[in-house]
Amino acid sequence: MRRVGAGAEQRGSGVTYLAAAAVTVHLSGDHTVPETTISLRHGAAGGTATTTNGVAGTRRGNATAWTPFLGTSPAGDWQLSFGSEASALFGSGVLDDILLVLSWTGQGPAWAR
Repeated sequence: MRRVGAGAEQRGSGVTYLAAAAVTVHLSGDHTVPETTISLRHGAAGGTATTTNGVAGTRRGNATAWTPFLGTSPAGDWQLSFGSEASALFGSGVLDDILLVLSWTGQGPAWAR
């Protein structure tokens, strides 16, 4: 399990009503990444998805278990866990990076409208 923090630094920009609009995990590498099971948790919500070509996301339709994250604040700790099949990815060096992509919406300050 890995924990990633999504800070509230954007609050200094005057953004309010911050809410997750989409959640994606991208397993990046030079070679084809096989289907991999990813569990993602944020607060009390969580669920499992299986990547296709190294990507699982709410907009792709292969991470429907992550839809409870949508409309909630993206700030805080996000926990990633991987299925047993992922050990081969980590051991072989197939992965270059793991990206957690949080798309969000919010209300900008009055001066920016």
